[in-house]
Amino acid sequence: MACEKACSYFQKLIEGFEAINRPDLVAKFINAWGEVLQTLERWDELEAVANKAIELHKTYSYPFRLARAYNFLAEVELAKSNYKQAKKLSQTALEIFNKTLNALSPQTSEKDKIIFDWEKYSRLGRYLFSLAKAEKGLGKIQSAIDNFEQAKNTTNPKYNPEFYIDILTKLRNIYYQQTEYLKAFQFKQEQQKIEQLFRFQAFIGANRLGDRHQNINPALPKLNHRNITQEIAALGRQYDVKKLLERISRPEYKLIVIHGQSGVGKSSILQAGLIPVLEQKLIDNRDAVVVLQRVYVHWISELGQRLAEQLQITQNLAVNSESLSSAEAIFSQLENNDKFNLLTIIIFDQFEEFFFENSEQRDKLEFAQFLQKCLNIDYVKIVLSLRSDYIHYLLEFNRLGNLEFSELF
Repeated sequence: MACEKACSYFQKLIEGFEAINRPDLVAKFINAWGEVLQTLERWDELEAVANKAIELHKTYSYPFRLARAYNFLAEVELAKSNYKQAKKLSQTALEIFNKTLNALSPQTSEKDKIIFDWEKYSRLGRYLFSLAKAEKGLGKIQSAIDNFEQAKNTTNPKYNPEFYIDILTKLRNIYYQQTEYLKAFQFKQEQQKIEQLFRFQAFIGANRLGDRHQNINPALPKLNHRNITQEIAALGRQYDVKKLLERISRPEYKLIVIHGQSGVGKSSILQAGLIPVLEQKLIDNRDAVVVLQRVYVHWISELGQRLAEQLQITQNLAVNSESLSSAEAIFSQLENNDKFNLLTIIIFDQFEEFFFENSEQRDKLEFAQFLQKCLNIDYVKIVLSLRSDYIHYLLEFNRLGNLEFSELF
């Protein structure tokens, strides 16, 4: 009902601007009409609007809007199962988009930066998504997977969580069809996580609590209103979060250990309590970059990827995750973070998993040396969270790396 009303209002708006001979204003608002028509799947009307939009955007030279208009036509062709033409139109949209993006770099104003981020982290994914659907329709499954993956990696769910969920659903389905059931299940888990974070579902069973996110209005400066979640407050764990935050804020505590029995809520306190508070708080006049690590197979490359993602998401720093595939590269990046007035906090959650995956002495030595080197870097803090029955393993780290632990809980 709301979309139907919006469609009618946009149509009247466009017709009104045409009546007073203001094609420049038609060009400004016509894509919004197309967005609603696409949502309503009124393909014939969308085709006519998109063709009109293309001519207007060429005349008034707004390439980002031109790329979006071509993407409208790609979606029309997808609805008709004309996959070859849909692929061509998607590629045209991508070509225009990438050319425009390169021309705008670097941004010269805050307004340009807002527009740049919106286009890069929201629109680009749509063009790749359309291309992936066209490739799938043409039977080019691997190309479709690659483009779906790229659409996911270039889309920030905070701009449009519903669209991000659509990407995850497509990936889950295509991996399931390829009998890659583990990957399909992993995307299902990520979809459930996003649905919970943005409150599309209230409860997903016996799972850890996480921070709740809100959609971002690209027309406004980015504001971070996140705080301790209602669930943490309801459980009476604010004191634990406050205590942990106080410890992190003190310069003498570089390495902090959280331990407790399985199921007491260690992960929930971190993800639904500490992390959202850190992301909105200055510590020693520095912004916090919080890197959460929960995977310990090939943990160095995984950590490099998480670090690159967080620098991009929270600080808009473009870092190639592939370049952070070694401990030395991570050390260099951590030292570089200091130059940007950042405090880097690396949280190793469910750290008992490390010992399952890295049982050899050399693996433990490598991690101990990594910790020691990190702690020698200014403005880097480490948090280890693990079950109490595994805390004795840390004694070996202490011996190997001569580390000083600060325990909590």
